[in-house]
Amino acid sequence: MSVVTNEQLSKMFQELSQKARPLSEDPERALAVIDQVEAELAGNEVLHNAVEGIPVMASFARDCVRKIYTEASEKSITAVFTAFLYLIEKEDAIKDSIPVIGYVDDLSIFAIAKEMAKEDLERYRAWTRSPSR
Repeated sequence: MSVVTNEQLSKMFQELSQKARPLSEDPERALAVIDQVEAELAGNEVLHNAVEGIPVMASFARDCVRKIYTEASEKSITAVFTAFLYLIEKEDAIKDSIPVIGYVDDLSIFAIAKEMAKEDLERYRAWTRSPSR
């Protein structure tokens, strides 16, 4: 088994972000990606329990695509969709079939996305709790 460095994961993230960027302009495809991520998490106890915040990220992405929430930066939306694409595409740096260790790369990609979108996700959480919404 090979070790994946943070540098390699960052490079993979950057490359996949090119594919993720146009998703916000294709609502039908974007919503299908979100649905696929939610289905993947529902059937995967390890990821579902390990990745705090994915449901918020999915809700954030869905509301952004549907133009319900319009305050997010393109950078944050792209970061979230990049993590989603990494999860649902089967070209992982570490094969998911390897027990526990197989999800290290997925979790790392989500950590990168959450950090990049941190401010927008915090504002979104506050917005969802707002009574004026």
